[in-house]
Amino acid sequence: MVIDKLTVFNAMIATMGMMPYPDLASAQSNPYYAQAMAIVSRESRRFQTRGWWFNTTYFDAEAGNVTFPCAILRIQGPDIAGLVIRGNDIYNLRDKEMLSQNVSNVKAVVELAFEDLPPIAQDYAMAKSILSFQGEYDSTQSTAARWKEQAAESWILMATEDIKAKRANRLLSPTVLHNIVRASGRFGQRSRIA
Repeated sequence: MVIDKLTVFNAMIATMGMMPYPDLASAQSNPYYAQAMAIVSRESRRFQTRGWWFNTTYFDAEAGNVTFPCAILRIQGPDIAGLVIRGNDIYNLRDKEMLSQNVSNVKAVVELAFEDLPPIAQDYAMAKSILSFQGEYDSTQSTAARWKEQAAESWILMATEDIKAKRANRLLSPTVLHNIVRASGRFGQRSRIA
């Protein structure tokens, strides 16, 4: 099943006992449509800010060329101390000016449109949007519980795919490294248990 904004909107209003709409043009006449689409956008942006395999990219920012064609949610990188995002521009807080030097290997988390998200992410955004809509309008406990379970399941699947796509190595975590060193003793020798 394809998940689009019409599917999400119909699922939202179904929680209130309303009949689904056949197309977006007719759905726009519903008094809840504008609020529902605002909720979808908000929930989509909220979970995308984390940075997933599908919306994380690396780039080199050149001085003077600082405007981006897409919405950047946040940036990270080795040489970006004091750099922030203002709209779609990189701004240097320390020098109080737009980017005046080249910066390489900047990690950017960009916001994708709902339609451009992978199916797993669309499923999660739909479940979170429905829960949020229910919280603001009308909700029953059984319906809310069903969508909470759907959101939790989608989150687990997305996190699994994210780890696989990024080839995350838990041994690179300082906490895990500390635990290994502590368990193995100094310089890799096993500590003796008294």
